[in-house]
Amino acid sequence: MKKTPEACVRHPERLTYRRCYTCKKPVCFECQVVRSHHIFCSDKCWLQYKWVLFRNRLRNLLRRAPLRQANWQNITLIILTLAVVGMGIIIGRLASRVKELTPQAAKASTGEVAPVPVSAQASEEVKITKPVQGAMVHRNVITITGEADDNIILALLAGEQVEAVTLPHNGHFSFTNVRVRRGRNSFVVRALKPNGESIDLEKIEFSYSAPALSYLMRPLHRGSLAEKKIALTFDGGSSNNITNEILAILRAAKVKCTMFLTGKFIERYPETVRQIVQDGHEVGNHTYSHPHLTTYAQNCRHDTRPGVTRELIQQELRRTAELFEKVTGKKMAPLWRAPYGECNAEICAWAAEIGYRQIDWTWGRDINENMDTLDWVANTENPTYYSAEEIKAKILAFANKQPHGANGAIILMHLASQRHSDYPHRKLPEIISGLRNKGYQLVKVSELSEPSQ
Repeated sequence: MKKTPEACVRHPERLTYRRCYTCKKPVCFECQVVRSHHIFCSDKCWLQYKWVLFRNRLRNLLRRAPLRQANWQNITLIILTLAVVGMGIIIGRLASRVKELTPQAAKASTGEVAPVPVSAQASEEVKITKPVQGAMVHRNVITITGEADDNIILALLAGEQVEAVTLPHNGHFSFTNVRVRRGRNSFVVRALKPNGESIDLEKIEFSYSAPALSYLMRPLHRGSLAEKKIALTFDGGSSNNITNEILAILRAAKVKCTMFLTGKFIERYPETVRQIVQDGHEVGNHTYSHPHLTTYAQNCRHDTRPGVTRELIQQELRRTAELFEKVTGKKMAPLWRAPYGECNAEICAWAAEIGYRQIDWTWGRDINENMDTLDWVANTENPTYYSAEEIKAKILAFANKQPHGANGAIILMHLASQRHSDYPHRKLPEIISGLRNKGYQLVKVSELSEPSQ
């Protein structure tokens, strides 16, 4: 028998074939509340359905044995069922409430959109920290992070579709596993305040493009000159003798960095690697065995070294990435740094073929514009030796240079030292505070904006 469409209980002008599973009232697509694999007209009807299920379950348990004979396993099951039902109701109502407050879902029977009140100070209540406004992202699943007051519920909307709901904690929030579409993406962060007021706090716009080979082949040695951002980076090769001290300094200063680790470092110090990840640092690839890749040490030319092949480069990178994932459960950032900085177009292309982009450090016209701190040089008789104070002074002096200062700079330091005194990393608190006092923001490499072409 063919079904006859009926008028929606809330929108008489709309015909529908669907009915609420509990009250049997007809509901159009907009009014449908999908819960527990059924369609309901409201959370109230869904709650009634869950209560009936629970009541029947309880009745069957009691029917099998009197309450005085009921074992603790059944009692525990009853308590857990109540907890699950309660959590489901809270989550369902939260998502439903946020959706009801979107302009599209707030239509009255006339079809007009209900106005959404906007606070005059709304823009001051939330700050998006990632991704950067207008940036280009190269992954189709991202995390959106920011800062907001703890007393509001935040929803992330794409158009009028609620993508995620979260609660700020200690002034910070994040929407994880957000899927983005190729091309331009636009999201709105909407807040639901305790008084029921809905406020659009922030609009995020960025573009997504799968990284082209030509992009990955282009080494990065400096970010945008237009932004006062600096990336502090550390290479980890064969030792971790000062790593824990560096991590403690960065943790105290609330700085997140990018660290390039070799496979051997990961094998030797898995606990250190897990701590690096736990502290929120970005981890890039530094090859497995830290080999020389070009002839620079022999003739000051970056010709590909004999025996260095596509297979060798890709094996070094893949092996390290697999070790990192095995130790941390996370994937490495698609960034790599060639050992000793030895790289050329051919080697960059081989790494790019498996998704890696070479990250250099910032260099310029002379040694004072070279942000390789040379902190690894331990022999005080070596002409390339710099004291810790000289390294600090060089970085801060570079930040004062005109016209762009240290904008977009990538600074290179190391997670180990052969020095017995005068450790450069112990100047990090002064370097960090000095840069911040000059208005610089310390970021991960992936948070640097691309330089103008």
